[in-house]
Amino acid sequence: MENFDSNYTSQVEKTGGFTLKKSIEVDIAASSFSMTDNIGGIIKLENFLRHLNGTGIVHDIAFWDNDANSPELLVDFWREEPVGSFVSGQTQDITGNELIWLGCTKIQATDWVISATVSRCHISPIGILINSKEITDENQASRDIFITIQASTSVNYDTGLTLYIGQLQD
Repeated sequence: MENFDSNYTSQVEKTGGFTLKKSIEVDIAASSFSMTDNIGGIIKLENFLRHLNGTGIVHDIAFWDNDANSPELLVDFWREEPVGSFVSGQTQDITGNELIWLGCTKIQATDWVISATVSRCHISPIGILINSKEITDENQASRDIFITIQASTSVNYDTGLTLYIGQLQD
């Protein structure tokens, strides 16, 4: 009988490849957004990563718009909560956050499909590598990721916006 190294066994038990899809109701404080306005403030994706100090890949992103809009949007991903101006309905300022920025994806007006009073879009594959706040003390480590949404065109909301994010967890 062959003996296996205990390190090998523990690594096999921690192998990733899990998928996760989160849905978030975007808190829309203002009904009218202009170009460069933040939509929904800072959105925290709690326990988005499987392990403390974990990693993953954002696979896809989708929006469900109950007002049948087709806005151009910019979605930024952050490993820590960004500082600066991220108030919904006000100009978003990301200055000074470059060390915690993970990447972004852009939603174009042509990505949306409208059906009566609802519109939706789905962007895939995205491929943004993500990792949480890098802290060696596990008591302060995180499994959370943050996102912000910025309007690239003017858009009005009365009903609501839902965001879906799919991820491959390591």
